[in-house]
Amino acid sequence: MFAAAATAKGLGICLKVDDGNGRAAQAAIGAILVHLGVIDADAQRRLADSLTAPIRNWAGRLVGVVRPAPDLAF
Repeated sequence: MFAAAATAKGLGICLKVDDGNGRAAQAAIGAILVHLGVIDADAQRRLADSLTAPIRNWAGRLVGVVRPAPDLAF
C-alpha cells in the first residue's frame, strides 16, 4: 500500500495493489504523482529506477521493467 500527500495541491492519495508486491504499486503511484504535477521532470530522472523498476534475472541481466500499463494514461 502506498500513501502520498501533496499538501501544496491539497491532495491525498492512497493506493493498494492486490498482488502483495510493492513494485506495481510503486509504478502506479509514481505515474499518478507525475500526472498530478507533484513529480517534475528533474525528479523523474532521479527516481527513474523507482518509477519504472528494472527486473533482473539471477545473473543480473535486465529482462524486463515494471511500468504503468498504457491504460493508466491520463
